Amino acid sequence: MRTSTEPANDPGGLSASGLARLRRRAQRRKQWNTFFVGGIFLILLVGFLRFTRPVLLPAILALLITLVLQPVARLLSERLHLPRILTALAVVLGLSSAALAAGYYLSGPTTFYVQELRKDSVKDQIGELFAPIQKIHGEISDLANEVKDLSGSKGKGTSVPPEGQAAPIGITPVPLNHVERVAPKPVPKPKAAPVEVEIQQDPVGIVYAGLQDFGSYLLSTLVLLFFLLAYGQRMAEKFSSESTASKIFDQVHSDVSGYLFTITTINIMLGAGIALGLWLLGLPNVLLWGCMAAILNFIPYAGALIGSILIALIAALETASAGTAITAGCIYMGLSALEGNIITPAVIGQRFDINPVVIFLWVLAWAAIWGLAGMLISLPLLMAFRILCSRVPSLRKVERVITL
Repeated sequence: MRTSTEPANDPGGLSASGLARLRRRAQRRKQWNTFFVGGIFLILLVGFLRFTRPVLLPAILALLITLVLQPVARLLSERLHLPRILTALAVVLGLSSAALAAGYYLSGPTTFYVQELRKDSVKDQIGELFAPIQKIHGEISDLANEVKDLSGSKGKGTSVPPEGQAAPIGITPVPLNHVERVAPKPVPKPKAAPVEVEIQQDPVGIVYAGLQDFGSYLLSTLVLLFFLLAYGQRMAEKFSSESTASKIFDQVHSDVSGYLFTITTINIMLGAGIALGLWLLGLPNVLLWGCMAAILNFIPYAGALIGSILIALIAALETASAGTAITAGCIYMGLSALEGNIITPAVIGQRFDINPVVIFLWVLAWAAIWGLAGMLISLPLLMAFRILCSRVPSLRKVERVITL
């Protein structure tokens, strides 16, 4: 009886190695299809977010503020035995009053400093404060150029006459009959310099358009905030049951609310500490700088850098002292570093650690989509996504990728 050592073939006539090649090819094709579909989905998502900004931005802001203020609303409802609607109305009115009072008090100093920093005289004054640093830099540059010239002059073979003997001057006499008259060349007329024309928009129109957009966003956010505080708990209670999805929803809701409330409290304390330090330094309008520090601290990395530079410029403008300006910037940066590296990790623990590369790319993406508003909400959204990944079993792999 003959035995065959050839590999068994499938009914289609393909060998085992051929089938393996086909499977690998199909797997690669599937991976490429997934990659292209994911890229197309990402492009469509970015376009959708940019197009729906007037709707999504107030909704996301209202949702985040609701998660921050929900413990306060719950405490008022339990202590004062008020209905949910009255509690929500009291919280929204209190927040609106505080925002209007802060805007009224801080609008004057903000406008003053913006106008002052645009003046050329102020720019020259700030430049004169740091003139010693520029002088040292210029002297170092001149010294480097002299050393370069000395090193370049070596080896050129220049002859030096002996001491006490003048160098001969090679002058050849020319006879008078060989002197030619040279006709003067016509002097070209200078061309007229081109006139630069700069078209500027009316600043009043720009400010009016900005205030109109801000007012519409603010009104939409406050209305959505009221409805979420008044009826959000009822919606969550109707959704809750004994299912796994409802338990995950409750856990994510509780964790995100606690995190946002804690981070907001820490940022307010940081703003108070920076305001106190600048007040001890003798700077005016410290309430403005404290509010600015609390808001900018929601932007990771860039917020502390922007705030320290602005504070240094304001200190240079107010005190006309480079030392005070540098000290003010160091106070801001030092307290921000203390909060970010010691206080916040000690309070919220290690379970909210995220890879800095992921944070940087995430902030850049939201800044490109929604500008400054996107930068402010980027970190709370990333932390909410991080908590969601930790609670959903199918997203544990994503959690391992974005965490440290």
